[in-house]
Amino acid sequence: MATALDGRQFDLVVIGGGITGAGIFRDAALRGMDVALFEKRDFASGTSSRSSKLIHGGLRYLQQGDLHLIYESVNERRRLRSLARHLVRPMGFWFPRYAGQRPGPGIMRIGLFLYEALTGFRVDARHRAFSATDTIAHVPELREDGLRGSLLYYDAATSDARLVWENIVGGEEAGGLAFNYSPVVEAERRDGWWHISIRRGEQTETVLTRTVVAAVGPWGNRALGAWIDGLDVSLRPTKGIHLVLRADRLRIPDAVAFEHPRDRRATFIIPGRHFLYCGTTDTDYDGDVDEPEVTADDAQYLLELLQWYFPEADISEQDVVATWAGLRPLVQEAGKSAYQTSREHQIVEPAPCFFSIEGGKLTTYRLMAAEAVDAAQKRLPADRQSQLQRCQTAREPLPGARGLFDEEGLADLIARIERLCGDAELAQHLAMQYGTRFVHVWPYIEAQPRRLAQGLPWTEGELTYIVEHERVAEVEDVLLRRTELYYQAPSELNAIAEAVADMLADRHDWSPGDRAAALQRWHERVQRGLAFRERGDGAT
Repeated sequence: MATALDGRQFDLVVIGGGITGAGIFRDAALRGMDVALFEKRDFASGTSSRSSKLIHGGLRYLQQGDLHLIYESVNERRRLRSLARHLVRPMGFWFPRYAGQRPGPGIMRIGLFLYEALTGFRVDARHRAFSATDTIAHVPELREDGLRGSLLYYDAATSDARLVWENIVGGEEAGGLAFNYSPVVEAERRDGWWHISIRRGEQTETVLTRTVVAAVGPWGNRALGAWIDGLDVSLRPTKGIHLVLRADRLRIPDAVAFEHPRDRRATFIIPGRHFLYCGTTDTDYDGDVDEPEVTADDAQYLLELLQWYFPEADISEQDVVATWAGLRPLVQEAGKSAYQTSREHQIVEPAPCFFSIEGGKLTTYRLMAAEAVDAAQKRLPADRQSQLQRCQTAREPLPGARGLFDEEGLADLIARIERLCGDAELAQHLAMQYGTRFVHVWPYIEAQPRRLAQGLPWTEGELTYIVEHERVAEVEDVLLRRTELYYQAPSELNAIAEAVADMLADRHDWSPGDRAAALQRWHERVQRGLAFRERGDGAT
């Protein structure tokens, strides 16, 4: 996006293009602010594409008595089911209960009643109890020995990176400017303005802004400390990893939530779109923030879970086709373990008109963004404040959800696309990926309808659209974030990566050497994801 930025003035600059930064960007733009966002790598390339991909209330927080966080979360889940209907979908969670596990089913049902009551019982479906026989009928490979029954409750799942991208699209439609691969290299306050220097390609440009919000997650201490003297950001990065299996490896129609047999931590296995993933760990982390690794110990912890609950499936590390590891930017709390540390957020102002937002969770990103923009707006001159609107995001749908007022509206959209393309699977895919914005993609699919992999709805035309319109610069931008083909098509991945590299080379006028280097970076990324098999030592 070739925009002359040098010397431009803004009301707000957002540093960081994860879900929190993207949410702040869209919120500010919808209020009428002149806002720009800068991300040093790709949008959602950090924590926001490495989450558990859930929009959930946090059932386990009941044990910690954190009712405020649960109340916020379950009500934001309900709101996002409406405002991002195509991306935030209901997900059933089976919770099997075994002899000796505590709390027992009765206490669990009381907890689930409270969980649903905090939304005023405005949920996709109420929880239900099932016998051991009925549980095995639904999850046939589950351990039967000691099974007493199960509870089925509902949360929601999402495509985390696509949720980020839709916020970027929405913010730009409202007049904001967003840039990836544009790291902030300096921030200095002079004459009532923050002078923000950004490196874009070979050039450095400087913009002026009244206010700044840094939403840089686990990078906070390192990034902000370079610009603000005496900064003390009380972050506690904790690592969560996930293992990816082929979709046909276990017969799981819904998610299954467990207590880990080793330490009773809440863990799960979830059916994604054409893959399964198991998670998550929750351990303190002090290594490389840019590329946290999945260690042999991490993987063994989750394999132990799968082997205990699905003993006949005989799952081993060779069944793992991919992994991801992400860092939670939690706020430090003395005397608590990583697992016990709250997911509450805080907004601090370490320098005049410069805010940092810390902590939080994917589910409550919209609330966090609203609070951050409120704080920045109050620092603008009074005459400018009077020109701005209040927060619009509580009722304004994300771009792809416009017109999807209820589930019937989504079903009508899918039917409409199916009439257009004559393919039920492709219609479902386009509706869930783009919502009503599918109309922008469809001409490309008509022109290039060939499927990329057997049994998957992705086409050459859709990849062409993504490369031309979704601001991608690396192979992993396409295969990890704009799509999830890395997880969905392990057998065809090399061929698809070659095709993506060809498209990027044409788009960005790469030399043969540039193309080869981009593919090499991608292959190294894939290898890092499975390197735990070779290490075997638990090293971090």
